[in-house]
Amino acid sequence: MTDIGILTCSNTTQDVGCSVFGCLRAVSEAQAPFSAVEYPDGVRVVGVISCAGCAGKRSHEKILRRVGALAASGARAIHFATCMVDGCPFLARYESVIREAYPELAVVRGSHARPPEAFLERLDAAMAAPRQSVPEIAAALRAGA
Repeated sequence: MTDIGILTCSNTTQDVGCSVFGCLRAVSEAQAPFSAVEYPDGVRVVGVISCAGCAGKRSHEKILRRVGALAASGARAIHFATCMVDGCPFLARYESVIREAYPELAVVRGSHARPPEAFLERLDAAMAAPRQSVPEIAAALRAGA
């Protein structure tokens, strides 16, 4: 059995509330990329962690801390969640620094089948939708809105 970690997009998990159900379903049902073809002895998820968000110049350092936590939990492979494959502007850089810092880890793109284009378009729109901050919500309540 191969111990794996899944690295998700924090925008997807934190901003729009993805529970990683697609990733976990693919693991539990041994669907690609977790099938017997890719992992003949099966997989065990030792951790799921989000990236640091679109953190700019320090994003590579933050991603290594997160991958370090997965490696310390026994992960032998790190799967970039499909949400990262479809939308992360830092993906190539993340792959590069992870491979350099953790050459013993397999780095894999994808955690389930790619969703339909209509889903991806709605996800993109949801992430771009305006949100209210806590101070804005409090001000609206004080104003009687």
